[in-house]
Amino acid sequence: MARNAAIRYEFSHTVESYATRIDEEPGDLAEPTVPAGIFAHAPALRAIARYLTDARGLTTAQTALLLGRTPQCIAASRHASQPLPAVAEDGLRIPTRVFRSPLPPLEALVTHLRSLGLRNIDIARLLSRDPRTTWTAAKRAEARR
Repeated sequence: MARNAAIRYEFSHTVESYATRIDEEPGDLAEPTVPAGIFAHAPALRAIARYLTDARGLTTAQTALLLGRTPQCIAASRHASQPLPAVAEDGLRIPTRVFRSPLPPLEALVTHLRSLGLRNIDIARLLSRDPRTTWTAAKRAEARR
């Protein structure tokens, strides 16, 4: 029992220190973003977990904090996916705060892209998904509100 309390304290301390770093450091860590191109290669959460841990060098705990998920969820998503191919860093970038919503990652992503004014067909092309899939994600997100 004491060991679990120590692990929880250690994790919460790590998360708090990283949250402090986010608040203190301007620029890149203040609002991390991911390139939209990563979503063409893997399911949304797997792609985000892979990108943030591999390309950005964040730990599982830091990634979990940014996405509002548990470290176990991030670790499982990362290990279930293949390494991402090189993705262009320029172009449309998605802020990580989009994925902190209670919506599933694909629904949150589609909702954000629609709020930017993209049409369903454009979102489907961007994410390399069938337009029916992105339409369904948008409709489910609307129903959850």
